Amino acid sequence: MNRKMGIVVLVLSLLAALEPLSIDLYLPAFTDIAESLQVSLSEVQISLSIFLAGFAIGQLFWGTLSDYYGRKNPILAATALYTISSFASIYVTSIEQLWVIRFLQAFGGCAGVVIGRAAVNDLFVNEQRTKVFSLLVIISGIAPVIAPTIGNLLLKQWHWHGVFNTMVLLGAFTILLTWLFLPKSKPAALSGEMNAKKPSVKEMVKGYVRVMKVWPFMVYTIIGCMAYGGLMVYVSNAPFLIMEKGGMSGDTFAIIFAINSLGLMFGTYIINFMLKYMTLKKLVRYTLAVQLLIGTLLIVTAFASTSVIPLLVLVFLNLIPIGLLLPATTSLGLAYFKEDSGSASALMGFLQLFFTGVLSAVVSFLQNDSVVPMMCGLFVCGLTSFVLLFVDTRRRLAVIKVRSLAATGIARACIRFVP
Repeated sequence: MNRKMGIVVLVLSLLAALEPLSIDLYLPAFTDIAESLQVSLSEVQISLSIFLAGFAIGQLFWGTLSDYYGRKNPILAATALYTISSFASIYVTSIEQLWVIRFLQAFGGCAGVVIGRAAVNDLFVNEQRTKVFSLLVIISGIAPVIAPTIGNLLLKQWHWHGVFNTMVLLGAFTILLTWLFLPKSKPAALSGEMNAKKPSVKEMVKGYVRVMKVWPFMVYTIIGCMAYGGLMVYVSNAPFLIMEKGGMSGDTFAIIFAINSLGLMFGTYIINFMLKYMTLKKLVRYTLAVQLLIGTLLIVTAFASTSVIPLLVLVFLNLIPIGLLLPATTSLGLAYFKEDSGSASALMGFLQLFFTGVLSAVVSFLQNDSVVPMMCGLFVCGLTSFVLLFVDTRRRLAVIKVRSLAATGIARACIRFVP
C-alpha cells in the first residue's frame, strides 16, 4: 500500500470512529445533562436510543445515494450535517430539542461508516480489502476503550458542553481530511440505466431488492449480524456480569472491559496471519466452529459455576472469533457488488443494528438477575451462524452436483448422435 492510499485509509478510519466516539464520549455526561436540563436520567438515556435509530435509518439513505453520486460528496454533505448538529447540541434548552438534534447528528454521522465500507470495496481488492476492513474494526474497538476516559476529562474542564465541542472539532477535521484526500470514487461498473435515473424512494427500494437477491451476500450479512449482536450483548450486559454478579468495583470493570476489547482487536489482527495458510471463506468456517464450541461452554459454565471468573475467561475467548468475523464477513459480503456497493453496505449496517436491538431487548427482558440469558444469547448467535453456513455449503454442493450430472447427460446425448 503506497503513502497516498495509507492516508485514504486514515481518513476512512476516522469516519469509522465517528459513531463509537459520538456514543462513548457522551455516556459520562448523562448525569450532568439531566441536571442541566432538569430531567430524569432515563429521559437522557432515550437520546441514546434515538441516536441509534437515526444511525440505522440514515444508512439506508446515504448508502443508496452514494451509488448515484459517488462516495466523496455524500460523505462531505452528511458530515457537515453531523458537525452542525453537534454545534447545535451545545445550545439545547430542553430534552426534546436534544432528542431531535441527536437524531440528526446520527443521521449525518452514519454516512462515514456506511459509505466508508463501500469506498473500501471500490478502492481495494481481495486480501488488501480484508486488511483494511480489519483496521477499521480495530479503530472501532479502540474508540470505546479511550472515549469514556476522554469524556470524563472533558466534563471536568468544560462540563457536558465540552463533549459536543469535541464532536464539532472531530466533524470539522473529518470534513477537511475527506475533502483533501478521499478520491472521488464511484463503483467501477455503474450501469447506464442507473446513471440515467434520479435517486427516488422507488429506485432505492429496487436497489435493496437487487441486493437481497444475492444469496451469498445475505448469508455473510446474517453471520455478521450474529457477530455484531454477540458483541453488543456482551457490551450491554458487561456491567451486570462484572460489577453486580461479580461484585467488582468500577475501576476493576474498566480494566476487564479494556482487556476484553484487546481480545476483540486480537481476533481482527490475526486475520492477516491466518490468510497465509487458508482462504478467507475457509477461515470463516473454522472460526464459526470455534465460536460454537465456546458458546456451548458458556452455557454449561453458566449453569454449573457459581463464580463469574470462568465466564469472564470464556467471554474473552468468545470476543476473539467475533473480532475475526466482523471484517471477514464484511469483505466477503461486499465482494459480490460493484454497482450496488453503497446499498449493500447500507443494508448490512441497518440489519446489524436492527438485529442487535431485538436481541439485546430479549436478553434484557429475560435476564431476571441471572447470567444465563446473556450466555444463551451468545450461544444462539454462534449456533445460528454455524447452521446457516452449513446449510449454505450443502446447498452449493447440491447445485454443483446437479450441474455436473446435467453436463454429463448432455455430453452423453451428444455422443449418441455423433455418426
